Amino acid sequence: MADLRNKPLSWVNAPGPEEEAAFRVVDSSTGPQSGVQGGGVSTASCGGRILLVDDDPLILRSMLRLLQVERPRLSVVAVATAQLALDRLSEEKFDVMVTDLEMPGMRGEELLERAMLLDPTLTCVVHSNQVLCLPSELRAKLRATINKPASSAEICATLDDAIGRAEHLRDSLSWI
Repeated sequence: MADLRNKPLSWVNAPGPEEEAAFRVVDSSTGPQSGVQGGGVSTASCGGRILLVDDDPLILRSMLRLLQVERPRLSVVAVATAQLALDRLSEEKFDVMVTDLEMPGMRGEELLERAMLLDPTLTCVVHSNQVLCLPSELRAKLRATINKPASSAEICATLDDAIGRAEHLRDSLSWI
């Protein structure tokens, strides 16, 4: 697989032959792609939209594979830098952002603060081995933290909870 640092990847559940679920990985570095936004796959039919942010290509590939297998109704975009994450957040709506803390260029704490300013309804989860280093005021704004390494079950349960919170928040705001 190509180096993910400069090529954000995403996959969506797309109808395949005989209407069975099939997955496709698309190069999303040029912006929203068909099936990801405005291409006929809605957030409701996908089960939620997740933005994964980690500078380690192995982590991104592993998380994409895990979610593809365990949570096929999700629409997932993976990026390798905080700046790419902010670019995507300014262009698209996500329910949940999962980010590492230790990244070159911009640390995860700064990404979290800026992402929450861009979208105050964004549900944020930190996936890092530096979780205990988070300032308590920032930790209070997060939905959850996942220590690395984490089991597949722990990751899925945490993301299920985060997506549930995002859906509840979206439903609550729709009444306003």
